Amino acid sequence: MTSNFPRVMSVNCIQGKYPKILLDLWDKYHEERVSQNDRPDIYPGKQFYIAMEFEYAGEDLESFFLESACQGLSLLAQVSGTLAVAESVLQYEHRDLHLGNILVAPIDNDSVELILEGNLIPIPSHGIKATVIDFGLARMSLPGGKILYVDFNSDPALFEGKGDLQFDIYRLMKEQTK
Repeated sequence: MTSNFPRVMSVNCIQGKYPKILLDLWDKYHEERVSQNDRPDIYPGKQFYIAMEFEYAGEDLESFFLESACQGLSLLAQVSGTLAVAESVLQYEHRDLHLGNILVAPIDNDSVELILEGNLIPIPSHGIKATVIDFGLARMSLPGGKILYVDFNSDPALFEGKGDLQFDIYRLMKEQTK
């Protein structure tokens, strides 16, 4: 058990033209941070979308200022513990973990608790909670043996990105795993 994945508030299937308000928000994000994704208005007017609403879980680690080494150690322990829980239960692999896919929020609790293989593991929070997000490239085994994953060979564009260390990592990963 871990509370360091975001809680899903709602999931909706929508069809139609991408809403202007969401395009405006996309543009604002792209101006401030530069998105590697296509602007969503490239899709036809009858496009289907899945809209997922998650609880607010803080700001990305790229933008968050850690106040102490203790907060850094807490963050590392929380993320590592969270991935260990998911790996134990689902044979989970994130496969796209970087600073933008870890959210950090201030909390009042003294600790964040995980349960790993029946063992309660309290992690001193030092005032922060880490949340792991973005499962688009993840791999996991579901009960019954079904494996969900993205076949990287089906999307060569994943290995063609430029301008960020994560794209170099993708290429290195591809070389190492052949």
